[in-house]
Amino acid sequence: EGLQGILLWSAVCLKVSGVATARGMASATTTGAAAAVEAATASAYQDALEAFLPESSQLMCKLVQLHLEGGPASRFAACQLMRIAGSCADWTDAPSRQCAAELLLQMMSLDPESGEEAQAASPAALVACGGSSLWEDSVCSFAAQVHGSDGAELVGHMLQGVQLLAAAWKLEEVEQQGGQHVASGSNSSSSARLRQWLHWLLRLLHALARLGAVCPTPGLSSLMHKLVMPASLHTDPHVRSVAVQCLSVAALTVQLSGGFSSWVRRLGELAVHEGRPQGQASGQAQYECEPNGEVQRQATKGLMALLAAWGPARLDEALQGGGSSQAPAPHAAAAAGAAESSHGDDGGSGGGGSGATLDDLAGLLSRTHLGPEAEGVQQGAGAEAAAGLFRRGVVEGLLNRLSGLVDRLCDAEGLSDDEQGELQELVQGFASLLAHQADHVQLPAAFGIRPLTDHVASSITAQLLLLIVHPATEQLQAVRQRLAVFFQGFCSESSFNKRMVVGAVMLAVHHGLLLPLRKNTVHLDVVKLVGKLLQLQPSAGDVAQEGHHVLALQVMREVEAAITREAGSVAKPTLDLMKELVQLLTRLELSPSEPRAALS
Repeated sequence: EGLQGILLWSAVCLKVSGVATARGMASATTTGAAAAVEAATASAYQDALEAFLPESSQLMCKLVQLHLEGGPASRFAACQLMRIAGSCADWTDAPSRQCAAELLLQMMSLDPESGEEAQAASPAALVACGGSSLWEDSVCSFAAQVHGSDGAELVGHMLQGVQLLAAAWKLEEVEQQGGQHVASGSNSSSSARLRQWLHWLLRLLHALARLGAVCPTPGLSSLMHKLVMPASLHTDPHVRSVAVQCLSVAALTVQLSGGFSSWVRRLGELAVHEGRPQGQASGQAQYECEPNGEVQRQATKGLMALLAAWGPARLDEALQGGGSSQAPAPHAAAAAGAAESSHGDDGGSGGGGSGATLDDLAGLLSRTHLGPEAEGVQQGAGAEAAAGLFRRGVVEGLLNRLSGLVDRLCDAEGLSDDEQGELQELVQGFASLLAHQADHVQLPAAFGIRPLTDHVASSITAQLLLLIVHPATEQLQAVRQRLAVFFQGFCSESSFNKRMVVGAVMLAVHHGLLLPLRKNTVHLDVVKLVGKLLQLQPSAGDVAQEGHHVLALQVMREVEAAITREAGSVAKPTLDLMKELVQLLTRLELSPSEPRAALS
């Protein structure tokens, strides 16, 4: 009875369908009597399943529709019916697919402003009415199963539904009148309707991004400009959050064009100062909105995803107000989701640091501490603050933000839950950048994705290494553990990756020495950590990478400088560091072609 009975019936149908499919596949891969047994078993299970279900897919749609008409109380049952229909029914014929498409439009049109929806306590309530998105996810999953491999057909039906909703709820009409209602959340266009519409749009954008091929999307770019951009400044933080997610996915989608730069700039504004950006275009509402940590986290997450997909150069152009408004060329889609890097002098990325001096590296990383200048940027607003934080580039700006969050961990207040989430997004994003360097160094120039320069890759690697041993992250054990696991897999994957870690050692050591800690052993802990990572063996078939000699030379120079500086009376902290560096030196794998003579 009740929800338990619905779940049980759904589980039984899916189980029977799964067994029938598995036995059918087994009969196709065997011969003789075993094949006959498997085929008979599959047929028996299929007959039992057909006895449970309506005779046709169209009748299955009508059964779902009946539960849909029953209101919120019957919607959980409708979700389970959609699971069964998507997995067990046959949708290969055109009439069945058309019936499912009409049902999709009906399910998308549920109005969160209706009385029964606003008061619903169903586990499948609309997300704009406090639901957990179970309904929206079930609808989209059902539609995807119906249309199968024809992603363009799915996108077409979802786009039709989104456009019909925008017209029925007069969202575009409100924006054409000046955007006041969309921005302020007045009764003419409540935040509930706009939020519900944005959730459907977000799922459409995800379907379009998964498609991986260009398909017609008439009117979609116009909706992004007229509705999503103003919604990202809405007074309701829930509306702003989902609008930011829409902007992020749209900027990752090659099919959309004409708004890439404006979408990236809006994400940058909200990531820096979550509030109303200054200098809005005429016709947009002028108002202030309360800062919200979740919106800022989503904006930061979006920037990190775009950084991995299109690279720092493309984002720097957009954030600094230059460059084309068009998204990168379609052939770059094959590299979307990959990390960005830049052509070094040796044709590689993140290696031994040969493309920059140690002073250059230390200067870059030392600027990632939020000093008075950067704190002033944080107190600014919108576009001006974004231009300030990202004036040296998006990578350095995000590293600055990460370092600032780490510094705040040492304060008495610590970080809020939203700020901890933002820190985790930054860590995950930078780790993703590093993880794809070996692949993207080899990408042809036509893809438009350049690998990170050596000094930028070393700065990112050094910052992540420091986070593992920094005292401030003791309260964030999940971050430490994830980074530790990441670097273990990273160094085990290839000698190229191990070389990137080697190239960041001295930068991390120098930065660790500058930390204002009462008992500072961070620099020693970093050296010990890297020593353990260097003992990991790369995967079989990996081609050894040269470059460890650069670190060897740096270690030798560091030891020589310490002896010269302290004139034979070396203090214990310096001796400890020299001891760890020499031990690290013994673990380096120098190939015969490297300049060993330079070490003598």
